[in-house]
Amino acid sequence: MSGPKYPNQQLRAVSLEAYFPGQFSVLAGLASVQALVRSELPNLFVPNVEPGQAPALRPFQLRNVENSESLAFAINQASYVSFRYPGFDAMKARAVPLLRDALGKLDVEKLNRVTYRYENEIGIGRDERAALPLDRILKLDLPVWCGSQFTKLNLDSQWLWDGGQVAVSVHVDGPIGAEILKFSIAASMTANVGPVSSLGRYADAVHNEANRIFETMITDDFREYIRAGGQDE
Repeated sequence: MSGPKYPNQQLRAVSLEAYFPGQFSVLAGLASVQALVRSELPNLFVPNVEPGQAPALRPFQLRNVENSESLAFAINQASYVSFRYPGFDAMKARAVPLLRDALGKLDVEKLNRVTYRYENEIGIGRDERAALPLDRILKLDLPVWCGSQFTKLNLDSQWLWDGGQVAVSVHVDGPIGAEILKFSIAASMTANVGPVSSLGRYADAVHNEANRIFETMITDDFREYIRAGGQDE
Protein backbone atom coordinates (compact mmCIF):
# COMPACT_ATOMS: atom_id res chain seq x y z
CA MET A 1 0.00 0.00 0.00
CA SER A 2 2.91 2.30 -0.72
CA GLY A 3 2.81 5.58 -2.59
CA PRO A 4 4.91 4.48 -5.60
CA LYS A 5 3.03 1.22 -6.03
CA TYR A 6 -0.49 2.69 -5.70
CA PRO A 7 -0.32 6.30 -6.91
CA ASN A 8 -4.12 6.65 -7.15
CA GLN A 9 -4.82 5.42 -3.62
CA GLN A 10 -7.42 7.69 -2.05
CA LEU A 11 -6.14 7.94 1.50
CA ARG A 12 -7.39 10.54 3.94
CA ALA A 13 -4.62 9.86 6.45
CA VAL A 14 -2.04 7.29 7.51
CA SER A 15 -0.65 7.29 11.04
CA LEU A 16 2.00 5.61 13.17
CA GLU A 17 0.82 5.74 16.78
CA ALA A 18 3.01 5.05 19.82
CA TYR A 19 1.21 4.49 23.15
CA PHE A 20 2.68 4.42 26.66
CA PRO A 21 1.37 4.44 30.24
CA GLY A 22 -0.25 7.83 30.80
CA GLN A 23 1.84 10.46 32.56
CA PHE A 24 0.98 14.07 33.36
CA SER A 25 4.58 15.11 32.72
CA VAL A 26 3.83 14.83 28.99
CA LEU A 27 1.79 18.03 29.15
CA ALA A 28 4.69 19.89 30.76
CA GLY A 29 7.13 18.51 28.19
CA LEU A 30 5.19 19.54 25.09
CA ALA A 31 6.92 22.95 25.04
CA SER A 32 10.26 21.15 24.55
CA VAL A 33 8.81 19.10 21.69
CA GLN A 34 7.35 22.21 20.08
CA ALA A 35 10.73 23.93 20.24
CA LEU A 36 12.36 20.84 18.69
CA VAL A 37 10.13 20.83 15.59
CA ARG A 38 8.95 24.45 15.37
CA SER A 39 10.79 25.16 12.10
CA GLU A 40 9.17 22.15 10.39
CA LEU A 41 5.79 21.97 12.14
CA PRO A 42 4.97 25.54 13.21
CA ASN A 43 1.17 25.34 13.44
CA LEU A 44 -0.44 24.29 16.72
CA PHE A 45 -3.94 22.77 16.81
CA VAL A 46 -5.61 22.25 20.17
CA PRO A 47 -8.11 19.41 20.72
CA ASN A 48 -11.81 19.96 20.12
CA VAL A 49 -13.43 18.00 22.93
CA GLU A 50 -17.02 16.84 22.59
CA PRO A 51 -19.33 15.75 25.45
CA GLY A 52 -18.38 12.30 26.72
CA GLN A 53 -14.73 12.54 25.62
CA ALA A 54 -11.83 12.59 28.05
CA PRO A 55 -9.93 15.88 27.47
CA ALA A 56 -6.55 14.48 28.56
CA LEU A 57 -6.77 11.73 25.93
CA ARG A 58 -7.47 14.14 23.07
CA PRO A 59 -4.23 15.08 21.27
CA PHE A 60 -2.61 18.42 20.61
CA GLN A 61 -1.26 18.59 17.04
CA LEU A 62 1.76 20.28 15.49
CA ARG A 63 1.38 20.59 11.70
CA ASN A 64 3.42 21.93 8.83
CA VAL A 65 2.34 24.90 6.71
CA GLU A 66 1.22 22.64 3.83
CA ASN A 67 -1.01 20.67 6.22
CA SER A 68 0.50 17.44 4.89
CA GLU A 69 1.86 16.02 8.16
CA SER A 70 1.29 16.24 11.89
CA LEU A 71 2.74 15.21 15.24
CA ALA A 72 0.01 14.61 17.82
CA PHE A 73 0.37 14.23 21.60
CA ALA A 74 -1.87 13.25 24.51
CA ILE A 75 -0.90 12.08 28.01
CA ASN A 76 -0.62 8.47 26.80
CA GLN A 77 0.41 8.66 23.15
CA ALA A 78 2.49 10.28 20.44
CA SER A 79 1.48 9.90 16.79
CA TYR A 80 2.83 10.86 13.40
CA VAL A 81 0.14 11.47 10.77
CA SER A 82 0.64 11.82 7.03
CA PHE A 83 -2.14 13.45 5.01
CA ARG A 84 -0.26 12.91 1.72
CA TYR A 85 1.02 9.38 2.13
CA PRO A 86 4.38 8.95 0.34
CA GLY A 87 4.61 5.17 0.83
CA PHE A 88 5.71 3.21 3.88
CA ASP A 89 9.48 3.47 3.47
CA ALA A 90 9.39 7.26 3.10
CA MET A 91 6.90 7.66 5.93
CA LYS A 92 8.88 5.41 8.26
CA ALA A 93 12.08 7.36 7.53
CA ARG A 94 10.26 10.54 8.54
CA ALA A 95 8.02 9.31 11.35
CA VAL A 96 10.29 7.07 13.42
CA PRO A 97 13.09 9.61 14.08
CA LEU A 98 10.55 12.36 14.84
CA LEU A 99 8.68 10.17 17.31
CA ARG A 100 11.85 8.88 18.94
CA ASP A 101 13.18 12.41 19.45
CA ALA A 102 9.83 13.68 20.74
CA LEU A 103 9.39 10.76 23.14
CA GLY A 104 12.92 11.36 24.40
CA LYS A 105 11.96 14.94 25.25
CA LEU A 106 8.94 13.58 27.13
CA ASP A 107 11.06 11.05 29.09
CA VAL A 108 9.10 8.12 27.67
CA GLU A 109 11.26 4.99 27.44
CA LYS A 110 8.80 2.09 27.01
CA LEU A 111 5.78 1.62 24.76
CA ASN A 112 2.81 -0.60 25.50
CA ARG A 113 1.12 -0.38 22.09
CA VAL A 114 2.10 0.60 18.54
CA THR A 115 -0.54 1.05 15.81
CA TYR A 116 -0.37 1.59 12.07
CA ARG A 117 -3.61 3.02 10.70
CA TYR A 118 -4.92 3.61 7.15
CA GLU A 119 -8.01 5.78 6.64
CA ASN A 120 -9.56 5.77 3.16
CA GLU A 121 -12.37 7.83 1.63
CA ILE A 122 -13.73 6.90 -1.80
CA GLY A 123 -16.71 8.17 -3.76
CA ILE A 124 -19.02 5.33 -4.82
CA GLY A 125 -21.78 7.26 -6.53
CA ARG A 126 -24.28 5.17 -8.49
CA ASP A 127 -23.03 6.48 -11.84
CA GLU A 128 -20.22 4.01 -12.67
CA ARG A 129 -18.74 6.49 -15.13
CA ALA A 130 -17.89 8.76 -12.20
CA ALA A 131 -16.84 6.29 -9.51
CA LEU A 132 -16.39 2.61 -8.80
CA PRO A 133 -19.35 0.87 -7.08
CA LEU A 134 -18.78 -0.78 -3.72
CA ASP A 135 -18.59 -4.37 -4.95
CA ARG A 136 -15.77 -3.39 -7.32
CA ILE A 137 -13.74 -1.90 -4.45
CA LEU A 138 -14.01 -4.29 -1.50
CA LYS A 139 -14.52 -8.03 -1.16
CA LEU A 140 -17.08 -8.00 1.64
CA ASP A 141 -18.78 -11.35 0.93
CA LEU A 142 -22.13 -9.96 2.02
CA PRO A 143 -25.38 -11.93 1.50
CA VAL A 144 -26.87 -11.68 -1.99
CA TRP A 145 -30.01 -10.04 -0.66
CA CYS A 146 -27.91 -7.04 0.47
CA GLY A 147 -27.02 -6.08 -3.09
CA SER A 148 -24.14 -3.66 -3.59
CA GLN A 149 -25.68 -0.20 -3.96
CA PHE A 150 -25.87 0.98 -0.36
CA THR A 151 -27.13 4.29 0.94
CA LYS A 152 -25.99 3.30 4.46
CA LEU A 153 -23.58 0.62 5.65
CA ASN A 154 -21.79 0.19 9.00
CA LEU A 155 -19.44 -2.73 9.57
CA ASP A 156 -16.88 -2.95 12.37
CA SER A 157 -14.74 -5.96 13.17
CA GLN A 158 -11.78 -6.77 15.39
CA TRP A 159 -9.61 -9.87 15.71
CA LEU A 160 -6.28 -11.08 17.04
CA TRP A 161 -3.04 -11.70 15.17
CA ASP A 162 0.34 -12.93 16.42
CA GLY A 163 1.47 -9.48 17.54
CA GLY A 164 -1.76 -8.05 18.86
CA GLN A 165 -5.04 -7.08 17.21
CA VAL A 166 -6.51 -5.66 14.01
CA ALA A 167 -9.58 -3.44 13.72
CA VAL A 168 -11.38 -2.82 10.43
CA SER A 169 -14.21 -0.35 9.92
CA VAL A 170 -16.32 0.02 6.76
CA HIS A 171 -18.95 2.76 6.48
CA VAL A 172 -21.03 4.10 3.61
CA ASP A 173 -22.85 7.38 4.06
CA GLY A 174 -23.90 10.50 2.18
CA PRO A 175 -26.78 11.56 -0.07
CA ILE A 176 -28.15 9.10 -2.63
CA GLY A 177 -26.05 9.27 -5.77
CA ALA A 178 -23.06 10.75 -3.95
CA GLU A 179 -22.28 8.13 -1.33
CA ILE A 180 -18.84 8.05 0.31
CA LEU A 181 -17.12 4.82 1.34
CA LYS A 182 -14.93 5.25 4.41
CA PHE A 183 -12.84 2.29 5.47
CA SER A 184 -10.01 2.10 7.94
CA ILE A 185 -7.52 -0.59 8.92
CA ALA A 186 -5.63 -0.39 12.21
CA ALA A 187 -3.07 -3.06 13.12
CA SER A 188 -1.68 -2.90 16.65
CA MET A 189 1.08 -4.58 18.65
CA THR A 190 -0.19 -4.91 22.20
CA ALA A 191 1.76 -7.63 24.06
CA ASN A 192 4.27 -5.79 26.31
CA VAL A 193 5.73 -4.03 23.32
CA GLY A 194 9.07 -2.69 24.57
CA PRO A 195 11.54 0.20 24.33
CA VAL A 196 11.12 3.31 22.21
CA SER A 197 14.48 2.52 20.61
CA SER A 198 12.84 -0.41 18.78
CA LEU A 199 10.02 1.68 17.28
CA GLY A 200 11.27 1.07 13.72
CA ARG A 201 10.95 -2.69 14.15
CA TYR A 202 7.47 -2.36 15.62
CA ALA A 203 6.47 -0.09 12.73
CA ASP A 204 7.55 -2.75 10.23
CA ALA A 205 5.47 -5.40 11.97
CA VAL A 206 2.22 -3.44 12.25
CA HIS A 207 2.54 -2.01 8.75
CA ASN A 208 3.04 -5.49 7.29
CA GLU A 209 -0.12 -6.74 8.99
CA ALA A 210 -2.19 -3.70 7.97
CA ASN A 211 -0.97 -4.02 4.39
CA ARG A 212 -1.74 -7.74 4.33
CA ILE A 213 -5.33 -7.04 5.38
CA PHE A 214 -5.66 -4.28 2.79
CA GLU A 215 -4.46 -6.56 0.01
CA THR A 216 -7.00 -9.24 0.97
CA MET A 217 -9.85 -6.71 1.22
CA ILE A 218 -9.62 -4.98 -2.14
CA THR A 219 -10.81 -6.40 -5.45
CA ASP A 220 -8.64 -6.88 -8.53
CA ASP A 221 -10.59 -4.10 -10.28
CA PHE A 222 -9.78 -1.63 -7.54
CA ARG A 223 -6.15 -2.75 -7.38
CA GLU A 224 -5.77 -2.00 -11.09
CA TYR A 225 -7.50 1.34 -10.63
CA ILE A 226 -5.17 2.58 -7.89
CA ARG A 227 -2.11 1.19 -9.65
CA ALA A 228 -2.81 3.11 -12.87
CA GLY A 229 0.34 4.88 -13.99
CA GLY A 230 2.49 3.35 -11.27
CA GLN A 231 5.17 0.69 -11.13
CA ASP A 232 5.67 -2.27 -8.87
CA GLU A 233 8.19 -1.79 -6.11
